[in-house]
Amino acid sequence: MKKKIRIYSSLVALTFLSTSILCACTNTDTSTAAKTDQSRFYFHAAEKAADNKRTNFYIDSDNNLWAWDSVYPDYPYIGNAFLPPMEPEPIMKNIKEVVPTGMYNDLFYVLDTDNSLWELPTDMTPSIPKKKLLDDVAVPNMEHAITDNGDLYVWGDQTRYISGMVGLTKEEMKTPRCIVKQAAFTDLDTSTSFAIDQDGYLWSWGECQYGELGQGEAYIKSSSPTIIADHVAKFYRSYDRGEPTMYALKTDGTLWAWGYNQYGAVGNGTTETVSTPTKVLDHVKTFTCTACPSNGAFDTYTNAFALREDDSLWAWGYNDEGNLGNGTTESAFSPVKILDDVAEIETDVNMYTNLSFAIKKDGSLWGWGYNRFGQLCTGNSEPVLFRGYEEKSVNKILL
Repeated sequence: MKKKIRIYSSLVALTFLSTSILCACTNTDTSTAAKTDQSRFYFHAAEKAADNKRTNFYIDSDNNLWAWDSVYPDYPYIGNAFLPPMEPEPIMKNIKEVVPTGMYNDLFYVLDTDNSLWELPTDMTPSIPKKKLLDDVAVPNMEHAITDNGDLYVWGDQTRYISGMVGLTKEEMKTPRCIVKQAAFTDLDTSTSFAIDQDGYLWSWGECQYGELGQGEAYIKSSSPTIIADHVAKFYRSYDRGEPTMYALKTDGTLWAWGYNQYGAVGNGTTETVSTPTKVLDHVKTFTCTACPSNGAFDTYTNAFALREDDSLWAWGYNDEGNLGNGTTESAFSPVKILDDVAEIETDVNMYTNLSFAIKKDGSLWGWGYNRFGQLCTGNSEPVLFRGYEEKSVNKILL
């Protein structure tokens, strides 16, 4: 029977425990709606600048949307300083989903059971009418949505960097506009945005400083949605100490990269900014990097890892702490092979840890990287067998 091994560092465990205690304090709610059987409960879905208020939302089993405010002092994380929330009030019927808009936003969005998308003010001011934005919405998001037929619509701040929309008034920016037909994937923020359509074309638009749009120039502003690659299966966004490096894995197994490259994150053998997608490796099955937002890391250096079809693991990028596992502490500007017969790789990255782990096909568990707290049971920077598990078969590492 194969066993699953969960890897912890004592510090990570302590951080998790502290966070759990904090969440238990902050998420305790005595309102009527919160006491019900809640499968769709949006706690602190919108924060208001005025009076330190946060709006909470709840959808009951009859698809009624409830809302109420929680009032916070200036320093909410001190003891039991949280004030009780106001009593919830029903504000809309036939609601399927709430789309939070983030902190200090005076609007939020809801998806109706008929798949229409609506805009509402967070303070529920009667003088501000509810506004329907789109019909037939399949994927609702903040200031962008994909309809049932795959069309990508944007509004609000998402229109700021698109040619033809930069002169819109604030009121005009509220009207959704279709910018990409048949979108299958989106990765949008307020400055640099990407979409993959159903034909595998990768589109980019917005503003960039390090060529991260992939449109051939290091700095572009107010560019139109432009195709920068074809046959793209997956797109990855990385932030190397806050600076962007982008990756695209194509359907033919080739990995491409572009953008910020001071420590070799692109993997093209240089440290110069790359402003067009450049092929890095062939025969790639899976890709990951330590500075991908999906790993919860926004302020770390980029360590890129590619698992190839022959089960060899390759790495490149920043390496001052043995992050790459290639036996050195020198950054690698091109991919270097670090292990054979690899079945899976996982990374564990935060401000205290910068570790990577691989499970080989024989079930052995290997780890390398930052080892200040003894997570690896060794001081080496090269991959080492994770002691104690030589004879155990591991399905997956859970970090």
